[in-house]
Amino acid sequence: MVERRLPLLNWTSDFDKPHVKWGFFFIARREAKARMVVARGKILLVVLPILLLVLAAGGARRLWEKLTQPAADQRRDTRAVLPPDDLPRRAAPEPLAADVQPRDMPRIEPGTVIGSTPPEGWSHVVLHGVPRVAAGDVDKVPRSLARLVAMFHLTILADVEADVEADATAEPRNLLRRVAIGLATDVGGREMIVSTSASKALGAELGFVERSSLAGNEASLAQAVQVARTPTMLLFDATAIQRIDDQNRRVLHRHALLVLPTDGRLATLVWALEPDEADKYHLVDGKIRLLPENLEEDRKLYVDAGRFVLGLPAQEAFALVDLPPGRALVVTPELRAAAISPLQTPQDARRLERLLGEAVCATGDPGGDKRHQ
Repeated sequence: MVERRLPLLNWTSDFDKPHVKWGFFFIARREAKARMVVARGKILLVVLPILLLVLAAGGARRLWEKLTQPAADQRRDTRAVLPPDDLPRRAAPEPLAADVQPRDMPRIEPGTVIGSTPPEGWSHVVLHGVPRVAAGDVDKVPRSLARLVAMFHLTILADVEADVEADATAEPRNLLRRVAIGLATDVGGREMIVSTSASKALGAELGFVERSSLAGNEASLAQAVQVARTPTMLLFDATAIQRIDDQNRRVLHRHALLVLPTDGRLATLVWALEPDEADKYHLVDGKIRLLPENLEEDRKLYVDAGRFVLGLPAQEAFALVDLPPGRALVVTPELRAAAISPLQTPQDARRLERLLGEAVCATGDPGGDKRHQ
């Protein structure tokens, strides 16, 4: 029988020796570990790019939270609300009717084109806001991320019309028939309202990351809530991240749209609310701002690079530099108290509408400061 030999080892005679057995054991274990390391490395090379792409998409979905994203507890505590169902055209509500039941905000129909004049069926483009990275650690923001931040534009439309059922002998009255919100973007050279379900049919060329960002923006928009509704006013709340006292802080932006009884013009007001240590809201900077009519807003964002994790933005990484531009109202103690109120009764809503109307008329310019248009 021919003996089988390995270098420095007699296979037939030496294998039974304990030190030889242990030597084979350690060699085999070391080779197994080496193969495992190589296998893990190959898996990592495949999984890592996918993981980074998913994280980037998730980060993009959070970007809109700087513009509006009320958390569940904030939504409940503040009774944040947006406009209920449209008021009927042929059945005018009672003059003192007021609804303080929280309701979802109606959406603008996808495919609606936003231009220099209101779309058909609407009387006002209340606000069209285009976000832009403009302050803070601007140089730390990748160009692709800055483009994504600026892609989708908050849009608010309103329709004011004469009360066709009003008594012919009474003073003419105008009603706020409906208000709706949506997200617009460039589609074939036109500014158009889009949604995740309709973007492809509308011809919007959105990749995976862009669709994820749109879905995140829509989720945030869906959390905007109506606080109060009367025939001539709509009040809604939306959470935003705003730059206050050198910090990116979560606040509540309260929007009021009311038809002025004097001439039927639509006034739009915005103010910021922030909870104190007792979890009660106060008016940030004491400001209530009257926006210009048909506002085209340059929505400037402040970037805090300290809020990035592994190159991806956290919720507070981007913040609005300020409220939308406009004229500051004179805020009386009575108006301040009504402005921070949760509006739990119809009387609360009617009182706030009256005080806001008086403050707007006192400015002498219900349309706001035209220089900001």
